[in-house]
Amino acid sequence: MFAYLLDTGSPSLESLPPAAIREKNGWLLLEEDDTGHRFAGDAVLLNDKLVVVLRQGGAEVYVRDGATRRATLFPERPETGSRPRVASLGIIENSPGAVTVRAGFDMRDGQRGAPGEPLNVDFRLITGQSLLETHVHDPGAVLSVEVPTEYVVIPDFFADDVIYDARNVPPPGIGLPTENLFLALVEGGNGIVACVWGSREQEGWVTAAKDNGSARINSLQITSAGGGTLWTAFLENDGIWYVRPIQPFEMGQEVMLPWRPPFPAYWRATFASTHEATSRDFPDAGSGEPAGVVEESGTYAGWSDDGAPYVACSLSREAGEAAEGEVAAVVYPLDRTRKTPLDVFCIVDVMRSTLGVGACQYVLDLEGLDAQANPTPAGVMDWVESLFRKGRDARYEKEIGERTAAMVVHVRDAQERIERYAGFARDVERLCNDAPRDAGSAHADILRIVSELARAASAENGSRDAPQRAAALAREVQALTGEKGAYSDCQRLGGELRAIGRAQDRALSKCRMAVRRLRHCCRVAASGTTGNRELALRIVERTERMLRGEE
Repeated sequence: MFAYLLDTGSPSLESLPPAAIREKNGWLLLEEDDTGHRFAGDAVLLNDKLVVVLRQGGAEVYVRDGATRRATLFPERPETGSRPRVASLGIIENSPGAVTVRAGFDMRDGQRGAPGEPLNVDFRLITGQSLLETHVHDPGAVLSVEVPTEYVVIPDFFADDVIYDARNVPPPGIGLPTENLFLALVEGGNGIVACVWGSREQEGWVTAAKDNGSARINSLQITSAGGGTLWTAFLENDGIWYVRPIQPFEMGQEVMLPWRPPFPAYWRATFASTHEATSRDFPDAGSGEPAGVVEESGTYAGWSDDGAPYVACSLSREAGEAAEGEVAAVVYPLDRTRKTPLDVFCIVDVMRSTLGVGACQYVLDLEGLDAQANPTPAGVMDWVESLFRKGRDARYEKEIGERTAAMVVHVRDAQERIERYAGFARDVERLCNDAPRDAGSAHADILRIVSELARAASAENGSRDAPQRAAALAREVQALTGEKGAYSDCQRLGGELRAIGRAQDRALSKCRMAVRRLRHCCRVAASGTTGNRELALRIVERTERMLRGEE
């Protein structure tokens, strides 16, 4: 199915009911390449995945053949505090491959204020994609995404996720420790809305409200940062995510989940509380991996013999003594396996479709480690092993030497970056120890995150002898070139090198997340009226430089 543009013929005062979207009575289908059409009603962008209705309240996104309204997108200026209205619609692109409509939003505060230049936002829909691309032209605006969400997740791929629900989001809201991505788990468990943006200068926020003792998340916001692009992906499947409260008496026990994954994938379980979170990936059920990996923490996820998922959680004594329902296991599809259907998308698929990277390359690109050249242990050894398997290793002896040498340099650079994180943790700890203790909890929270950062950068996650070990293994690989029957030995060496790469990826990911959380914690402390604001501001500045690779 192609992408189409339609005109409803008359503007709607309320959101369209599913029947109106299905029947499309009175709607005008625009001719291909018609970019001069003047809309008499609402503009509708349509493909085989999404229906986007641009009406006075913003862009309303419908899924499941228009049966369900999933989200509403609109721009805001923080200084006005009022919701804008669509004042104009113009066609930028109208082809079978993609359609783009520019909506001009009237940003006046209600009926007050003189009319001015509208805030222009481009909405683009591509054929066959469940992605809505949005470009905000005003660098001072934010894009709000209203979605009925129960949990907001910041995936970390190799480390522990961060999860927010309305109970731990203080009104009116907080900034998120994310750089390019967060997920909204839609109420009911049948949808995930993923927000992705390309510029690291853009920031994510979540707004919340409390009423009569109940809490709710109102919207998600992303700053436009000089006119940045936002992609909103809509992943739909019955049971695409699941949550199971872990009661205090269940801590450390295997808990069978009364839920079955709707499709094969690498599923992730994050055990979240108000105190901490631990993420564990379910092994690929068809890969021959062990059913569950029991780590020292006692927290793991796996499959039973009949294919039912189970989890066991042992976060800490603090979490174990938490109030009933405070610890929850949140499960969602992180990445695809070889058995994942082609028409099903996971979180890493969204990253590839938007940022053009997989999980590993994403982390390495953030750290400035030249992932585009693919000198990682996994990337290099995949190529080398393919040559040994085909008996072409002797022909490419020189290239094997060059690529394995580049791999060793990559491992060395990654280890140096991990050690810079360790030095950063020591520096921030000294700043805290030299500063006066504040009366609140910010000082303790900062030191706790710094301690987590120091552990992540320790030898447990990124061994200091990794470059030397990688160099020795690379020499062994090079020595095998031209030897008969050397494929199995090459595979063994490749396994060791991949293990080094995985350990470094996890260490870098955990370190970066810790610094992002530290930045977020100190921003909150700096915005308060009590505590050591000067210390918080100094640490925010240091975290910004660390995340930019300037430390």
